Amino acid sequence: MVLTADETQSAAAIEAVDDFLRNEMSGEVRGSALGMRAELKQESGNLEGALEDLLAALPLTEDAFSRHVHEFCIAEVYRKRHDNSQVERWYRKSLETCAESGKFSGGAVLHKYLELQPQDRLPSQDLALCSTVALRSWKLLKLPGSPDLDDLSGTALKLIETESAAPIGR
Repeated sequence: MVLTADETQSAAAIEAVDDFLRNEMSGEVRGSALGMRAELKQESGNLEGALEDLLAALPLTEDAFSRHVHEFCIAEVYRKRHDNSQVERWYRKSLETCAESGKFSGGAVLHKYLELQPQDRLPSQDLALCSTVALRSWKLLKLPGSPDLDDLSGTALKLIETESAAPIGR
């Protein structure tokens, strides 16, 4: 089998991360490296390998933002596998992490979750979770006024727009 240049680069990148993972390191660093390898595996089409790495990274992850990113990425792998029940489950976990932390905006995960579960069909517990993420994200980004909790999809898009325009380190 002949590999394309992209496949060769991807394989080399995965091998480099594999070599790195053979070293002693903290759990947090190992979790980050597993997350990086998962991304490389996902890009190369190895969804099962990506999922294994992300699930292995989760218990090693200490900070809420990294946990949120891993949960979001797990949902994305399941989305590519067309397993909507797992997609919904992992987006919800990512929303819960975002709501519990309150230290980062959850516009992207809120938007993705509402694509699967429109606001008018959300159970009350999920509506409360989505509203909490919208409110905390809105305040964190220092947006004027209040988010429109009757239009969480529109609010999520406004959050994403603001997140994209925000300078790094804001």
